[in-house]
Amino acid sequence: MDRNRIWAWSLAGLLILTSLPSASAQGLILNLPKKDGAWVRFEGTVKQVEFRPDAAEGDITLDWIQQLTIKSVGSETAQYRGKQVPCRWIEIKIVTGKASEAGIEAGPVGERIYKVLVPEERVLGQLADGEKIPFSFLDVIKGFRKTGGQVTPVPPGGFQVFPLIAPVMHYEAVEVAGSENEEVPLPGGPVKTQKFKAKRTIESPTERSVNEAEVWRGDGNTVPFGLVRWTVKTTLERKDSTSPRQGYKPATQTNVEMTAHEWGTGAKSEVTSN
Repeated sequence: MDRNRIWAWSLAGLLILTSLPSASAQGLILNLPKKDGAWVRFEGTVKQVEFRPDAAEGDITLDWIQQLTIKSVGSETAQYRGKQVPCRWIEIKIVTGKASEAGIEAGPVGERIYKVLVPEERVLGQLADGEKIPFSFLDVIKGFRKTGGQVTPVPPGGFQVFPLIAPVMHYEAVEVAGSENEEVPLPGGPVKTQKFKAKRTIESPTERSVNEAEVWRGDGNTVPFGLVRWTVKTTLERKDSTSPRQGYKPATQTNVEMTAHEWGTGAKSEVTSN
């Protein structure tokens, strides 16, 4: 079996393992840039360990590199909740794969692009709106998804970022974990941020997923869209349905580390749609 197929199957498994039915999230876009055309590219690593305590060969460790690009690629007025409102086209591109001389060798499942039309009034950078409803998704009027060269519609409604785009999810409790002006070193120089920590556990009779995140948020004036850096550790545990809760044992652990590496203006869409 060729290497591309092996890691592609492993990546597909990673995405399935980090997703449980009750999980939802947005998390990536905390604010919109003032001017259209702004973009930011995050770079980092994805590492997954499959625990095999009874195997003579020991645990299996898989590593990938990842790029995630967020762009503002157009604006228009559209109907939302019975009125015409300003909206922004947001494009998110995720490339995950192995390093090669040409860059990232993405394989058949390692590159995805989402282009969605978002009401500007619904990107407020808060954990809840005035009615105390958590922002667990990104409101979308319409959109498109491009995978394998094929473009398909994204249904209107709540667009969930977790887990296929990023492991940053909605957390009921978020803890301030650093000073208000903590500096994060970036290729273009240090950026002042506020660090937050959060944890969420999702449990079923046979599986338990523990998501532990650290997020560095900027003011949005330097790095577009507000997020500067994040690290997420997701531990998946399993047990028999008849075993007590103490019977959970670690099955996999996935660590994702992403940092803003480059940003600028003049972004163009990579999704052609009618």
